[in-house]
Amino acid sequence: MLVCPQCQFENPDHHKFCQSCGTSLSFLFCPQCSCEVSLDQLNCWNCGAKTGKVWQAVILCQKPAQESPPQEIPPNLAATDNFDHLMGGVDGVQDQMSSNWDVITTLSAAEVTSTESSLMLAQDYDTDSVLETVGDDSMAVSLSDEHEEEGLLQMSNAEQIGDRDLLSTDTELSPPSTSMAEVDTSEEATVVDKPVYLDSQGRYKLLEPRVSLQLGEMARVPVLDCKPLQVSPLEALQLTPDDPQNRSALLIPAAQVYWDLYYSYPQHFPKVHDAWEEADQAIVLLPDCSDLPDFEQKWHDIQTPLQQIVAWLQQMAQLWEVLEPGHYRQSLLRLDNLAISGTAPGSLFIKQLYADDPEKLPTLGDLGQLWQSLFKLSGRTLMGSITQMLRDLRESKLEGVEQLRLKLDEIMAGLTPPEQRTTEPQRSSVTRLQTDVPITGSSGQIGDAPTVPRLPQLLDLQACGRTDVGKERSQNEDCFGLQTLLERQEIPGSQTLYARGLYIISDGMGGHAGGEVASRMAVHSLKEYFQTHWADSDSLPSEQLILNAIAEANEAIYRVNMQGTRSGSGRMGTTLVLVIVANTQVAIAHVGDSRLYSFTRSQGLRQMTVDHEVGQREIARGVDPEIAYTRPDAYQLTQALGPRDSKYLKPDVRFWDITEDTLLLLASDGLTDNDLVETYCHTHIQPLIDSQVSLDRGVDGLIDLANEHNGHDNITAIAIRVLAHHRD
Repeated sequence: MLVCPQCQFENPDHHKFCQSCGTSLSFLFCPQCSCEVSLDQLNCWNCGAKTGKVWQAVILCQKPAQESPPQEIPPNLAATDNFDHLMGGVDGVQDQMSSNWDVITTLSAAEVTSTESSLMLAQDYDTDSVLETVGDDSMAVSLSDEHEEEGLLQMSNAEQIGDRDLLSTDTELSPPSTSMAEVDTSEEATVVDKPVYLDSQGRYKLLEPRVSLQLGEMARVPVLDCKPLQVSPLEALQLTPDDPQNRSALLIPAAQVYWDLYYSYPQHFPKVHDAWEEADQAIVLLPDCSDLPDFEQKWHDIQTPLQQIVAWLQQMAQLWEVLEPGHYRQSLLRLDNLAISGTAPGSLFIKQLYADDPEKLPTLGDLGQLWQSLFKLSGRTLMGSITQMLRDLRESKLEGVEQLRLKLDEIMAGLTPPEQRTTEPQRSSVTRLQTDVPITGSSGQIGDAPTVPRLPQLLDLQACGRTDVGKERSQNEDCFGLQTLLERQEIPGSQTLYARGLYIISDGMGGHAGGEVASRMAVHSLKEYFQTHWADSDSLPSEQLILNAIAEANEAIYRVNMQGTRSGSGRMGTTLVLVIVANTQVAIAHVGDSRLYSFTRSQGLRQMTVDHEVGQREIARGVDPEIAYTRPDAYQLTQALGPRDSKYLKPDVRFWDITEDTLLLLASDGLTDNDLVETYCHTHIQPLIDSQVSLDRGVDGLIDLANEHNGHDNITAIAIRVLAHHRD
């Protein structure tokens, strides 16, 4: 499929223009001169500006995969029931990293101090071989000619993967060596005239010669994505993880550690775009970070306040702790490997993983030596506490990274004005490493006025809803409504997004006459009420306004019940779950057993509502849950819209602020019964927090899942994805 760069609509591979917005899928406009440029070109033909999509390919030479019979995926990597190997939580990261620590090669001590390897390429070579020299060794470099033709036909996902060697689960990987081969990036290096591709499908064109590697060596080479709008083969595999062949292809140890780190710490680590194995090499495609702000330059910038410097030290100490179990601390000791995150300003970003030399593991003293050199080169005046900390690191007086973090907390507290301090030093959770520092003016001085805690900035708000009759019902008594309003304001160097959203699910009471009518009336009444009373506000409605809206919806249904002389179980009614979003603030309300779930990377899945049913009522009264749910009426609703007057109605209303990327899921009991959401969170909920994953497809998958495992009731779901980060 081709993903439109303008509206993200998914188009068939053969389409030339987006079916949704009409944007071209075969060319783009140069940002400098506005000329049409083919998507498979690196530079504009008219002005030379860079237009192509470039990835950095990390190539590891490893022992060839052994032929072996298919095996079951280990429980911690199972793709049928969860995606832990792709979307691993915090608890699983360190174990997974430990088991794969030898996948990424190590560097010698001499290489640690250099920003680029001393690889030299011979000037005279043809397209069949290149002679390179690393130290005193010579190696022949083969440049494949098998992709002489660029006009390859687009293939299906299965065909794209078919040529790749799939890794069996018992692949034996040799220990890493202490050398690394990198390609000469100087302008004097000869350019290959004939297009040479990294992959067998002719998608990723090499921008520099591909060198030959010895066992355990690693190289990095830039490639041009000739089909940048097409979903990568790896992403295509993730859409169908149940396929046995796909499950094997997803088990690529060289990529697994990147997945685990990215999905736990997205502001600090790159996301894998594609990965595969061929013969004796593992290839992982990572984002090109050349446009990210350079960490060393930011450190030396006199406009960077000392508070930000200390915040970076705190992040490095925390990342050291994260990378230690998997033996990737070397990644923090290469200054050319560090940048400032483009999505979370102020956060340190690691471009690539480098494994530790098993014969000389990095120590906190090495980290302190790096910090010492940074302070020395920048010419900054050191506080006494920082000088003492560096001395303690050099003399190995700090017992572990925890003691170092405590020292840094004390230093940061000393830099914070008294009116901004809390009673205790604020320690960032290991799952949320970003540290906010006070914003300074042009003079670099911190303002005298106390700062108010800042809400994060909204980056995007998306929502998608679906309803299905299910397998056993003849009519659909569920109803939903959603409305999202976005306003984007831009000035040079700044962009602000304002958003409001109203999201409703009503489940007509099964077995009650007119359940379908009741659910539709509730949705219609609430939409009309908020359109009238919450039309021009940028903030959330008050609790009383929300209660009034629900009461009015209840009265509308109740009046119909009374006019029809319905009584008892003959009265129509409906449940309700309601979500209102105003930028990064959320209000929720519910009546009955329709639920709201929240998923974040730091806290995982949480149920935000408590069902209004007899069993939960008894638990609230102190009854043991097992006893409460032995009652025959345990699942009978204690509240619903419509059957009774509003004076008997007690909706639950809550407010909270969104502080990180969040997925909200509204669902009727056709989806939530039998703990379906909790059971399949890793495979069907967690992936949806990623901005690159289609919400439409994700909600369709939830409906299909419910039909497969429940199906006895109507099924309705609304997924809301809120992307946010703190302002720098």
